[in-house]
Parts: sequence; C-alpha cells; structure tokens
Amino acid sequence: MSIARETAVEVMLNSVMASPMVKYRGPFILKMPDEAWFDVNMMQKDMLLALEMGRQLDVPLPTTAMRHRSSARRSVARTPPSRSSPSGR
Repeated sequence: MSIARETAVEVMLNSVMASPMVKYRGPFILKMPDEAWFDVNMMQKDMLLALEMGRQLDVPLPTTAMRHRSSARRSVARTPPSRSSPSGR
C-alpha cells in the first residue's frame, strides 16, 4: 500500500515541516517542470565551491570530495569527444 502523492503533499504543506522551501517545492511533486532547473554541471560547481571553502577553513569533506570525483568521472564519460583536437580531449 502506498500514499497518494496528493495526500503526501497536503500533509507536508500542513505540518510543522512546512518551511518556505517545502511550500515552494511541494507542488513540484505533483507536476514536475518540463526542464531541469539545476543540472549536473551546476551541482559540480557547488561541490567545488564547498570543497574550496573546506580547504580554506581546514575542514575535511571526504564524502563531498568522493561524490565530486564520482560525478565528474560520469560527466566526462557522457561528454562527446571534442572536434577541436585529434585526441578528442
């Protein structure tokens, strides 16, 4: 047995967890936008910013570093070869 999306959104929007972010994003559960508003490249940029701040503050972020390396490898694997160089890089 599962909970209907409409019911889940209603509960979230009318409970103590109904922060401004939940109120804004909750309706997207019912109707997703046609295009992604935040892509992998933007996520990688944000992870790089977090890692740089961690370095500046001398705070290790091993999970973030591991996730960034993993997503960067997958991104490179999906990127078509460049036509500007004979090696494709």
